[in-house]
Amino acid sequence: MARKQCNLLLLVIKRQRLTTTTCSWDITGTQPEEPIITECSVVAVFDSTECQWIVFIFQDPPPIVACYQTATFNDSTCVWDVSGTQPVQPVLQCYQTATFNSTFCAWGVSGTQPVQPTLACYETAIFNTTSCTWVVSGTQAAQPTLACYQTATFNTTTCSWDVSGSQPLAPSNLLSWQTATFNTVSCQWDITGTEPQSSSLLNLTMFIEGYYIGASTMSPVKANQGIGTSTTIVDDILVELRHPTTYALVTSTQAILLTNGTAACTFSTAPNGSFYVVVKHRSAIETWSSNPVVIAASSSYNFTTAANKAFGNNMREIEPGIFAFYNGDINQDGAMDNSDFEQLFPDIDNSNYGVQATDLNGDGAVDNSDLENIFGNVDNSIYTNRPY
Repeated sequence: MARKQCNLLLLVIKRQRLTTTTCSWDITGTQPEEPIITECSVVAVFDSTECQWIVFIFQDPPPIVACYQTATFNDSTCVWDVSGTQPVQPVLQCYQTATFNSTFCAWGVSGTQPVQPTLACYETAIFNTTSCTWVVSGTQAAQPTLACYQTATFNTTTCSWDVSGSQPLAPSNLLSWQTATFNTVSCQWDITGTEPQSSSLLNLTMFIEGYYIGASTMSPVKANQGIGTSTTIVDDILVELRHPTTYALVTSTQAILLTNGTAACTFSTAPNGSFYVVVKHRSAIETWSSNPVVIAASSSYNFTTAANKAFGNNMREIEPGIFAFYNGDINQDGAMDNSDFEQLFPDIDNSNYGVQATDLNGDGAVDNSDLENIFGNVDNSIYTNRPY
């Protein structure tokens, strides 16, 4: 440790005097008093060469102190007392760092808050001091339910969905029987409807007993009676469609009965549904189908296969498994009785021929051969069977 030496010099006065009495030198004089020292760091040492007290200072140099400290020498303890404390570090944000600047003797704070993220219109940002990050909350509004022809675009200005698109216009050129319904799957108009029938066709099969000549064939009556020369036409028939419960007439048509028993019956009013089929002929008994028959665009009904195809089983078996309408209701009163003879007998007597209702076998002449079936039918009281 370095020491400092003071410049204090104390003179020592020595005097020598020869004493004659003792014949010796008497030495007189006293050492100078040691200086009074009050400081702990000062020491006095007598230098006999210089004959003085030399004072040395042993005080340590002041310590190196921080900018905020002060060093004071303590004479009691003989040490330097250092006082002063560093300023408290400031409270920092999570993104800040503090560094003590010994030049300015202050804390330097650095660091900036992260920039807030760019937000969508529906979002909110809150700075989280725990995680030291921005927490973004908020969700985009759910896209609305769209029709198939619509498009949704999110509008960041209004922060809402803009829906565009319009339903295609319904077709305007529909026919009276068509209906347009918008189909949300195909996103177009479906046009439904069935064009009404311009007509309904009933293919009828039947035989008339007097005209039947065997092998599922009838005579070409019209040609026999002098009308035309067709070998396949039998006669005209009137076919009616009757309501299934009220039995009221719905529609009727005239058809040509052919020799093979078929008749194509076209109804121009095009009815659809189930109806009783009623057949009328100028000399046959009026005959009804056993039940209502389904009439559509094209239908068929065969009377010839069983007696029960006619209401009340009102037919005659003319060959095994082949059935025909009863013939002989000449006056068309719905019953075969003696009143039908009133016209038949005179025509036989007069040998009438040509188009005659009394020509019951259709050979073109009215004679005794026409009595073959009518007697039996009158005896059996054959009449029209109806459901009412």
